[in-house]
Amino acid sequence: MRGWLSPPPRMSVTDWSREHLHIPPPQSPSPGPFRLDGREYLAEPLDTFADRRVHHCSVVSGTQCGKTTLVMAGLAHQTAVHPTPAMVVLPNFDLAQAWSRTRWTPIVKASPVLAALMPERKFDYKTAEQILGASIITFAGSNSPANLSSRPVRLLVLDEVDKFAEQTEEEASAPRLAMERTKAWSGFQVWQTSTPTLVTGAIWTAFMAGDMRRFHVPCPSCAKPVVFGWSKKYTLLPLIGNEAWMEWDQSAKREDGTWDFDKVHASAHLVCPHCNGAIRTEHRAKMVKAGKWVATYEASRDHRSWHISSLYSPSLQCSFGALAVRFLQQMYAVEGLQAFVQNELAEPWEDQQNRDERTEVIVTGEGLDTPVGTDPVKYLTVDVQQREPFFWWVVRSWSKEGNSRLIACGHCDQWEQIAQVQLDHGVPDFDVMVDYAYDSTTVFRECLAHGKLLTQPGLVSTHRGWVPAKGRGGKDTAWVDPKTKAPRLWTIVNAPIERAGIRLQGVHFNSDAFRDVLARLRKSETRLRWEVTDAAGRQYWDHLDAYHRKPIVQGRRAIVVWAPRSQHRPDHLLDCEIMSCVFAMLRGRLPWSYAPPRKGEEIELPR
Repeated sequence: MRGWLSPPPRMSVTDWSREHLHIPPPQSPSPGPFRLDGREYLAEPLDTFADRRVHHCSVVSGTQCGKTTLVMAGLAHQTAVHPTPAMVVLPNFDLAQAWSRTRWTPIVKASPVLAALMPERKFDYKTAEQILGASIITFAGSNSPANLSSRPVRLLVLDEVDKFAEQTEEEASAPRLAMERTKAWSGFQVWQTSTPTLVTGAIWTAFMAGDMRRFHVPCPSCAKPVVFGWSKKYTLLPLIGNEAWMEWDQSAKREDGTWDFDKVHASAHLVCPHCNGAIRTEHRAKMVKAGKWVATYEASRDHRSWHISSLYSPSLQCSFGALAVRFLQQMYAVEGLQAFVQNELAEPWEDQQNRDERTEVIVTGEGLDTPVGTDPVKYLTVDVQQREPFFWWVVRSWSKEGNSRLIACGHCDQWEQIAQVQLDHGVPDFDVMVDYAYDSTTVFRECLAHGKLLTQPGLVSTHRGWVPAKGRGGKDTAWVDPKTKAPRLWTIVNAPIERAGIRLQGVHFNSDAFRDVLARLRKSETRLRWEVTDAAGRQYWDHLDAYHRKPIVQGRRAIVVWAPRSQHRPDHLLDCEIMSCVFAMLRGRLPWSYAPPRKGEEIELPR
C-alpha cells in the first residue's frame, strides 16, 4: 500500500535511469547498469521526457550516437514513474515487432523496476501490445493506418520517421495520423527521431521548426565553446560562428592523386575557430562531459529539437581519423557521399559536392532606403500548382538600368488572394505574369478577368492585363526577333482560348537559358545588381537552390545541364524568379546581348 501511495521520486530521468535500468547484452557494447559515459549529450533530451511543458521533441542523429538508448530509457521512465498509454511507431510492422521483442523486452526483464510491472497472465504482455502496471504500450508500423488511428495515447514515439510510409490520396501521412491520437491529453509528448534523408523529409522539417539545439563543448586549448562540424561545404545548418571544422595533413596525398589513409587517420583533427588549436579524438570524451546544449533559433517553447552528429560519438568507428578515411573512400566511390552525409554528419542530402557558396547581394537595414535604381517597376509573378498551396508568388522591383530587388514572396490558395497581393504592392494588371503549365483553361479565364480590351475598328480585340506564360525546352526554343532576325530567349504567342473575337497574348520562354541568366545575376557575374532582402526566409532559399548544374556523359564528352537536387524538393519560388527575369527582359528592363543559347558547357573527359 505504501508503494502504491508514494509520490514519484524527485530525480531527473537520467538519474532514475542510472539507478533502475539494466542494459543486457547484446543491446549495448558495454552491457550492465545504464550509464552515459561518453554520451553525456543524451542527458538533456532524456530529462525532457518528464517536462510536461514540452510537447514536441525532434532528434536528428548520426549513427552510433545512442538514439535508440535515449528512446528506450525515456519510455521506461514514463512507464514506471508516470503510467501512461504510449505508442512506438517504426517504418513497418515487422520492424516494430522486432524492436519490441529483441530490444525493448530484454531491458524490461533485466530491470527489476520494470519486471515487477509485467502481468501474471502472459496474454496481457504481447509483442505488439503490452500491459506494464498501469501503462499500455502499443508497437505499430507506419504502413498500417488502422493501428495508427486506433486509440488515444499520451506518449508517442516515431522512430526513423524519414523512412515512414508516404502520404496517399486516401490517407494522411503516418506521422499526422499518429499525432491525432494525442489530442485527448493536455500533457502529451510527441518524439520524432531519425537520421535525415532530404531537406523536405519529416525529421529535418521538424528539426527546423524547433529551437535547433547544438551541443557546445569547451576547446581543450582556450576553453571557449565550439560545436563539431565537418566543412562549410557539407553543412546545411545555419552557421553560428563556433564551428570547429575538420582538417588533416594534405601531404598525405601522394603524387598520383591517391591518399595515404594511415597518414590521414593519424593527422585528422578539428580546428578551434577561436584559437586555431587542434582538437583530437583523445580530447573528445572530456569535452563532451563538460558540454551543454544551446538553442540557436527562437521557436515555440513547447518544441525542442536537437542535432547530434557522429563526430560526438564515443565509438571507435567514429574517431576523427576513421571518419576522415571513410569520407575520402566514399568520395571516390560510385555511390558517392550521400550515405556519409546522412549517417555520419546527420544532415539531409542535396548533393553538397555541387552546392555553391551563397554569393547573392543581401540588402538589410539602411540599405533598403537606397533606391534600386531609376524609375523602378514592380512585377508580380505567380506559379500555379496542382496541390495546396496552389499559388506561389514573388514581387520584384526592376530599375531602368536592369538592377532589381526582392520586395515580397509567399504562397496562397485562392485567386482572390493573388489579386489582393497585387493590390497591396501596387502592381498594375499588365505587370502580372502567371504560369499556365497546369490548368491552363482556368489561368486563361483569370487573366481575361484582370485587365482591359484594346479595340480597333476592323481588328480583333486584344487583352492587356495579366500575362500567361510557359517555359519551354529543347528544339521548341529556336525563336528569332521578327524585326532584327536575331535569336532571342522568348516569344509572343496567342493563347488558345474559346472566346471568339478576343486575342489573349502569352509568353513562351527558354527555361534553361533563363536559369543561366538568373544564376549569373545571383553570382554577380554581370554589372547588374540582383538584390535579396529580409523578405527571403529559409523557405525562399530552399526553393532557389532546388536546381544545380550537373554533368551528363555523352560519348567522350560531358555536357552540363540543369538538374533538380532531389525529386521531392520544391522549386516554385525559383520558377517565379525566372519568370520575373522573363518579364524584365520582355519589357526591356533586363538587357541581353545575343549569344547562342547554351545547351551545355562541354568538358573534355580524360582518355
